[in-house]
Amino acid sequence: MTSAWIKLFLEGPWGRRVVRGRDPDRELTIGRGKAATVRIADDTASRVHCRIRRIEGALEIEDLRSVNGTLLNGRVIARDRLVAGDVVQIGATRIRVEVAGHKPPRGPAAAARTADDAAEPDTGREVRGLERTAERLSRQVDNLKSLLGLNRTLLTELDRDKLWECIIDTAIALTRAERGFLILVRDGVLVFEVARNFRREEVTDPEYEVSRSIARDVARQGRSLLTANAEEDERFRTAGSVAKLKLRSVLCVPLRSGDTSIGALYLDNRFEKGLFSEDEVFLLEAFSSQAALALRNADLFAALKESRDQVAELNRQLRGRVETQEAELEKVRRVLATHQESLTFRYCYASIVGRSPAMAGLLKTLDRITPTNLPVLIVGESGTGKELIARAIHFNSPRAGRPFVSENCAAIPATLFESELFGHVPGAFTGADREREGLIELADGGTLFLDEIGDLDPGLQKKLLRVLQEGEIRRLGDQRVRKVDVRIVSATNRNLERLIRERRFREDLYYRLCAVTVQVPPLRERTEDIPALVDHFLARLAATEGGGAARQVDAGALRTLMAHDWPGNVRELENELRRAWHLAETMITRDVLSRAVLEGRERFPEDGEGLPRLRELVDRIERRLIQQALQLHGGNKSRAAEALGLSRVGLRKKMARLGLREAGKARTGENRPET
Repeated sequence: MTSAWIKLFLEGPWGRRVVRGRDPDRELTIGRGKAATVRIADDTASRVHCRIRRIEGALEIEDLRSVNGTLLNGRVIARDRLVAGDVVQIGATRIRVEVAGHKPPRGPAAAARTADDAAEPDTGREVRGLERTAERLSRQVDNLKSLLGLNRTLLTELDRDKLWECIIDTAIALTRAERGFLILVRDGVLVFEVARNFRREEVTDPEYEVSRSIARDVARQGRSLLTANAEEDERFRTAGSVAKLKLRSVLCVPLRSGDTSIGALYLDNRFEKGLFSEDEVFLLEAFSSQAALALRNADLFAALKESRDQVAELNRQLRGRVETQEAELEKVRRVLATHQESLTFRYCYASIVGRSPAMAGLLKTLDRITPTNLPVLIVGESGTGKELIARAIHFNSPRAGRPFVSENCAAIPATLFESELFGHVPGAFTGADREREGLIELADGGTLFLDEIGDLDPGLQKKLLRVLQEGEIRRLGDQRVRKVDVRIVSATNRNLERLIRERRFREDLYYRLCAVTVQVPPLRERTEDIPALVDHFLARLAATEGGGAARQVDAGALRTLMAHDWPGNVRELENELRRAWHLAETMITRDVLSRAVLEGRERFPEDGEGLPRLRELVDRIERRLIQQALQLHGGNKSRAAEALGLSRVGLRKKMARLGLREAGKARTGENRPET
């Protein structure tokens, strides 16, 4: 039998030396104590740090529960096989296994055996060395494959915060580091974008947890730095942060974008020395190149997104200015159209806002009846502006120079209304201490407007009939009959024919009052007039509500106003705009409109009103849906018809039947509404 032997090359802060094992059957111990076979002057090594021995023909190295651990080829081991070419790290000391074979025996016979042994190569040792090399290369290939998959993930992640975390978590996993820091250089200053540990927890105050000099040098010079124990590394003897933080294993590689270093990946382990090797340097450098590219892509994407946001904001501002200018232009067009339309009427109707087909027909009727003395009955829902119609009749008639007297029949009790209407003489009743003219006498030669005529007391209805028939009155308590010349214009929102059937209104008075009946359309049937009404009320609010900046209604709010059913008609619209005026700053948007307008509210018949005819209700719904479809599609009849499930021809027929002119669409339509 020949005896096995081993040759070790040792290098550390204490110097260099070569050790040849003398007795293969005895273990070879390494440490800084006297009991160790091989003593090293390394304070980071334990007294008996590890041992090397042969078991079943193979060399084995075993850590003897040392404080700082034993590394074999950069890995912490407890026990492992040892072959030629392996590197053992003990504290700051590196040990390279140069030879592991047989020691030449002494004497002629031994020399002869040695010669015979030399003639036969130690194939087992070579195979084990190749196996270890293959294992190491296999690990590198696996790491590179994993890195390739990670690179695909990095290049598809465009959210910078998520990308930073992904980069640092991947770097920690690849190197088995305790902590990782992603440091970027911005305007010459190191910026710690993310700092995490192996548990994926945030590291607080990262600026004070690393050696800034290491990170700065790597980022500036673009060269990687590896140290097994930074605290004892001569290169960092003057770095105060290294000693203060008691840094041990540190690996820092640059992040390069082209020829420019944009930062660094900083990894460390505060408790274990020699954690990183040249393998980790190679792997992390390959990873950092892809990470820098991913960061560059994310920055470009963020810049593009910021540019898009800026463009969107500019477009929003431009749209606002365009809408404002369109609103002003539309207002001018409506005013011009109003002036042009007024030329087609015989009289001036400046106080009546709206030139929709329904309103145009009403005004033409007024043209014919205004110069006559016929009694007029104005019928319409509450809030439609019946008194405005009455005033227009009076002030355009030959009676314009005489009084216009207005009274609400429902506002005064019947016992007092007779005196108000006909007047009284002293002593006619308690408190009548002087003579007084009634409303009819006051309106002599002019017009008497009786609003809510349906609520007139039956006893007074008979006396009013006498005025219409004979043109004369008698004051309360007086025997004298006085002749009067007065035109009666009345208005109601009630169904007088129904009241007649219920014997609550005199039929003969009804026929005297309605020599001419004027039907005022509700606002929902003339939504084309809403833009003009909006402009009218906003102008009046600007003059009466304390001044301040003028208000305008944006396109979205105007569409909402035009889509509302308006059960309170023009009066409700005016109140809505007054409310929005005080809530808005300069532009009235949907945000300041009331909930009733935003959600929509259908009108139902009030007490005393008859149910609408089914055909009228269907027409009302169809008219509203067609108007909304035209507004939604910018006046495009083909698209509106498609949205409503109609053909273009069918839509045009419905519009003609419902009295919807092409010019009477939303302000964004292909034709503008008249005013």
